[in-house]
Amino acid sequence: MRPKQVAERPLKIVILSEAKNLSSFSFNELRRSFLRFAQDRQRFLRMTLKRVYPQPIKAGPTNQTRSTMYPGVNFLFSEKLVRVVTGFMEKGTSRANEVRFAAFELDLQSGELRKRGAKVRLQEQPFQILSALIERPREVVTREELRQKLWPGDTFVDFEQSLATAVKKLRRALGDSATHPQFIETLPRRGYRFVGSLEARPDAAKPIVAVLPFENRTGDAGQEYVSDGMAEEIIARLGRLNPERLGVIARASAVRYKNVDKDVDEIGRELGADYVLQGSLRWAGKRMHVAAELVQVKDRTHLWADHFEGDLDNVPAFHAAIARHIARSLQIEAPPAKRLFGTGTSTVTPEAQGAFLRGRYCLNKGTAEGIKNAIAYFDEAAAHDSGYAVAHAGLAVALNLADHFRILPGSRAFPRAKAAAMKALELNDSLPEAHNALAFATHSYDWDWDGAEREYQRAMALNPNFATARHWHGFYLGILGRVDEAIAELRRAQELNPLSIIIRTHLGLMLYRGERYDEAIGQLAQTLDMEPYFAAAHYFLALAFQQKRKYEEAIGHLETALRVSPGSPDLVGALGHAHAVFKRKSEARKALKELYVLEEQRFVSAFDFAMIYAGLGEADQAFEWLEKARVERSFSMLLCLKAEPRLDPLRADSRFQDLLRQVGLPP
Repeated sequence: MRPKQVAERPLKIVILSEAKNLSSFSFNELRRSFLRFAQDRQRFLRMTLKRVYPQPIKAGPTNQTRSTMYPGVNFLFSEKLVRVVTGFMEKGTSRANEVRFAAFELDLQSGELRKRGAKVRLQEQPFQILSALIERPREVVTREELRQKLWPGDTFVDFEQSLATAVKKLRRALGDSATHPQFIETLPRRGYRFVGSLEARPDAAKPIVAVLPFENRTGDAGQEYVSDGMAEEIIARLGRLNPERLGVIARASAVRYKNVDKDVDEIGRELGADYVLQGSLRWAGKRMHVAAELVQVKDRTHLWADHFEGDLDNVPAFHAAIARHIARSLQIEAPPAKRLFGTGTSTVTPEAQGAFLRGRYCLNKGTAEGIKNAIAYFDEAAAHDSGYAVAHAGLAVALNLADHFRILPGSRAFPRAKAAAMKALELNDSLPEAHNALAFATHSYDWDWDGAEREYQRAMALNPNFATARHWHGFYLGILGRVDEAIAELRRAQELNPLSIIIRTHLGLMLYRGERYDEAIGQLAQTLDMEPYFAAAHYFLALAFQQKRKYEEAIGHLETALRVSPGSPDLVGALGHAHAVFKRKSEARKALKELYVLEEQRFVSAFDFAMIYAGLGEADQAFEWLEKARVERSFSMLLCLKAEPRLDPLRADSRFQDLLRQVGLPP
C-alpha cells in the first residue's frame, strides 16, 4: 500500500452551455473518470450528467456536440476543453504527489523517480520501500512493517535476501552508501530510516517563476554585468511583486543555467518552476533592445513574447516593464510603484546605474576579490547618486561579508554596513535587502539580538521569496545556539533557492554544529557532487570527519580546500587545529607560523589563531586570541561560541562563560 494521498478537494467545471456550473464532486473521482473516458466524449458526458443532473436540462447553443443520453442538452466539448481540464487536474495533483529530496523528485502516484529531471530506473519493491520510509522521515520503519508492505499475507519469499536486495537496488538508484548514508540508514536487526532532507515547495498553490540569465548579444563580453543584472533585478522585483500569489526562484539557482544547452521544460522541471522567463539584450549607440518571453513549462506554451526598446541610460524602466508584463500574464496584482521599483529615486544617473550593476556582478562571484571590488563599485554608485537606495543596500551587503572573506575586520566593516543599510532605508523603507543587511550588522557588531530579529522579520515580511533573508536568519539562530531552528530555516532557504551551493553548504555546516555528523557528511557530499571544487563544502566536510575521528578524510578535504583557495586564513587555521587534535603538533605549529606570515600580507582574524591554540591545548593563548577576536567583532567567532564542537574543551573554563556574557549570549 502506497503512502496516503492528500485529502480530496472539490472541483467545479463549467461546461460551456448557458454558462451553467456543474455541482462540486470529488476531485480524484472526477479526475479518474475524466482521464478514463476523455477519448470517448459521449461516454464521459453521459457519466457526468447522470451524476449531476438526473433530469435533462435546457438546450444550449446549436453549434455544439449533442449528447445522446440527454437529447435536450448541447455541449461544447472540444479538444481544447479536454486539454484545459486535464491540465488543471494534473496541476492539482502532481505537486501534492511529488516529494523532493536533494536532486531527486519522487512521484508517489506514478512511482517515478527523477534526478534533476532525468528519469531514474526504479523497480516496484525499491519504490515501495522508499515511499514507506519517506512517509515517516527520520523514523525507524521496522523490517516487519516492510515485510507486510512488500509481501503481504501468505506470500512465500526468502525475506532476508529479498529485502536486502531491494534495499541495495534502492541505494544504487539514489547513489547512496550503506556506510555513509545520505538517504537510507540501516539500523541492524531493526529496520531502516530515511535521513535525507525532504524539500516541500513553499506553496504548492501559487505559481513559481524562474528568470534565467539574459543572453548577452552585444558582442562584448565585458557587458555581461548588464545582462546578468537584468535577470537579477527582474527576480528582485518579482519577489516583491505579490509574494502571497507568486513564488520566484532565487538568482543563485537560476544562474546555474547560464550558457547551458537545455530545453526550457527540462530547466523548469529541475528548478520546480511553472513558468520560465528567458531573454536577450543588445544595443546600438544609446539605445537598448531587450527581447523576452515567458514560457509555461508543462506544455512549452508561450504566454507572451515581446521586444522592449529604450534609452540605455534608463535600464530600470526595462526591469519594471518586463515585471509588469509577467504580472499581467499571470493575473498577479502589482504593488505600489515605490515597492516595485525600489530605487529610492524616480530617476538614476547612468553613472550610478553602471557602477551598481558592476558591483552586483562582482558581489555574485562570491570570492574575496569579488567582494572587495563590489564594495568599491557600490561606493562609486552611491557617490554618483546619493539618493540611489539599492546602491546603499548593496554596499551594506558587501561590507557584511568583508569579515567572512578576511578583507576587513568586523570592527571596521560592520559599522559601515549598518550606516549604509540605514541610509538605504531612509530613502526607501520597503527594501527587504536593506532590512536584511541591517539585521546582520546589528547582531554582528552591536550584539543586539532582539533588534536583529525585528529586522529579519521585516525583511521576510516584505518579501517571503527572499532566500538570503532565510539564509542569514538561519545563521542568526545558529549563533544563539538554536541549532534545530537554524537547520529548519536553512531548509526553507533551500526551498526558495534549490540549487544554491552556499545554502546547501551552510545547511551541512549547521548539521555539523548540531552534532548530526552523518547527516552533515551526506549533505556536504551531495553538495560536492554538484560543485566538486567548492572550498567551503570541503572545509565543513572535513570538520564532520574530524569529529568522527577520521584523520585521513579530514586532512584530505582541508588540503583540497586550500588547493582551491590557497592562503585562505580560516582554512589554514582549521588545518592547524586538525593536525593538533590528531597529535601532529609540528604540522600544527607550521600552520601557526603560516598565519603569522599571512598577517603581514592581509587581514587574518584573531579567531584563526585561537583555533590552532585551542587544538594544541594551550588554553591561555587560545583565550588571549579569543578576546582579540571579540574586540575585532569576528563573525566567525560569534558563529562558533554556542555551537562548535572544536571549542568544547574550553567551555568549562570560567573565561569562556565571561566571553558569552560579554557578547550577550546566555551561558
